[in-house]
Amino acid sequence: MNWDPTTEEEVLQNVRSIVATPRASQPMFRALGLLDLHDRPVQVASAKLSSALAAQIKSYEPRAEVASISVTATADGALTPTVRLK
Repeated sequence: MNWDPTTEEEVLQNVRSIVATPRASQPMFRALGLLDLHDRPVQVASAKLSSALAAQIKSYEPRAEVASISVTATADGALTPTVRLK
């Protein structure tokens, strides 16, 4: 965590926090974070994850301009999102 970030670093830091936060884990911000997508087909979970990430970033870090969001899945179904900003 950088305690004196530039604006660009602050935006990237905030996006990383959004990606890493489970939904309802923040007491005063219950809507912040991503839904639990366990036990869903990989294609459905990937689409929901991409959509949820875009919405969360737009809501909680409006300074970030999302260029793309891709989701890769491992053989065991673990999803890893990659967010690219403009």
